[in-house]
Amino acid sequence: MLSIKKWVDEDAENGSPWNNFFDYHSATNTDGDGFHLGIMTEEQRDLLKQYAYRGVCVDSTHNCTRYKYKLVTLLVFDDIGRGALAPSTSARKRAPSSYFHSSKPFENDVDH
Repeated sequence: MLSIKKWVDEDAENGSPWNNFFDYHSATNTDGDGFHLGIMTEEQRDLLKQYAYRGVCVDSTHNCTRYKYKLVTLLVFDDIGRGALAPSTSARKRAPSSYFHSSKPFENDVDH
């Protein structure tokens, strides 16, 4: 967990106007409770902005690590129907629908 915090901190300090991480909360104990991490690159943001109007596929899986995190991934389809990975988030004991309420990168960038 400390290596993830270091990764998030380094990304925030790199001087870039884009932050690859959003909705980061460190774990409150060694079981990983309270941990949230959203990851989206600028390229993924651009794909989402460009193709989200066509629909967004959401995949959620759980218990893929010893911490029993839920992994939520978004997928959009380009002009010729190829899937493109959009942002993903990981959290312990969190409903996939709550992901959309905390996805700050989408607030001003995606046309509704």
